[in-house]
Amino acid sequence: RTAFLSDAELAQARRRAGEAELRQGVVTYYVARRNGRPVGAAYFDAHRVRTQAEVVMVVVDHRDRIARL
Repeated sequence: RTAFLSDAELAQARRRAGEAELRQGVVTYYVARRNGRPVGAAYFDAHRVRTQAEVVMVVVDHRDRIARL
């Protein structure tokens, strides 16, 4: 799935991110379902660390809390 953040949502995300740079308002995520009901979502962030590519997956549960990193 893809979410397109409004200007207000992007501004809020930038405030919450602190020093992290957010360049775009497009977020790709995957929804996990159990028995047809959503139980969480996974978000991926791909970026470069020094010279190496790194991908981080953040899993958020149905209560909007980080479940795994």
